[in-house]
Amino acid sequence: MQTISATKKNGVGSLEYQRIAHPHSEQHAMGELSEEHLQKQADFSKTIENPVIFGKFNSEHHYLNTLKLVLSSTHETRNRILFCLNEILPQIPADGSLLDIGPGDGSLTKAIAQHFKQVTLVDVNHNALDNMKELLPLSVNSTQITGSILNVDLKLSQYNLVLLSHMLYYIDPPLWLGIIKSVYQSLKDGGILVIILGGDELGKSELIHHFGGQVLEIDQLAHQCRNTFGDHNVHLYASDESFVTSTQEAMLHIAGFMLADADVTASKDELNRYIIQKLQHSPSHFELTTRQKYIIIKKNSLLMDGLHDSETILPEIQ
Repeated sequence: MQTISATKKNGVGSLEYQRIAHPHSEQHAMGELSEEHLQKQADFSKTIENPVIFGKFNSEHHYLNTLKLVLSSTHETRNRILFCLNEILPQIPADGSLLDIGPGDGSLTKAIAQHFKQVTLVDVNHNALDNMKELLPLSVNSTQITGSILNVDLKLSQYNLVLLSHMLYYIDPPLWLGIIKSVYQSLKDGGILVIILGGDELGKSELIHHFGGQVLEIDQLAHQCRNTFGDHNVHLYASDESFVTSTQEAMLHIAGFMLADADVTASKDELNRYIIQKLQHSPSHFELTTRQKYIIIKKNSLLMDGLHDSETILPEIQ
């Protein structure tokens, strides 16, 4: 398997991520989305609010429509589903238990739920949890907990698999390692914690930096995990991803969504100029690249006693 090296930055040493090869990974991302799909995407983008300032949302409806557009422009979700199906589930006993913290739209949960007898979902949004009930197979016993993972009391040695997929963004980085330690202790011996994050490299990172924002230090978190749980218990994977549109207007909304992730704003004119200069490959091809990273931690009961000894946390990202 090929590796992707993360070079030293901010005093953090180099890391090697195993490169995940997905179907059509050698194809250009544009070739994976049909003309019909791109046209529907372009039509939908015209229905989204078009503000003067991008990087913030005027309403929940504005946010949800933009999110729908973002998800339609990438295979990130498909790729993390395939990773879990092919690499993680074969290591998990059938009829085990799953804890999914921040399931989002439920795509990943739905794809793997059949493997489990018990599924527990934690989310601050009770509407999201209500929607999840309809997605899960009838054979699965499910429990929904409304609230922040910061306030949820997890039982020890309860789960075979815990997912933290693209949800740590919503928690202050200094709290990450403490959450991961708590979640780790909720795993059964031999259980697996899957942490998925993205956006700290390639085109998304350049976009955020251009407008004065800071990206999350995912490599720093990976080092913290290895120092805490041991190199042999922590495995790193990465896949290069793209957000693709056929129109500048659609890419404008997607780029604005990425800026909002980093709490950065830009005027419509400034963002359009950047898109033309950096993200336009042809009159009908706009593409923003990013890298999705996976931190996989396997439970070793011999580590349990040492996890309370120190509370090393990530420094605040300014």
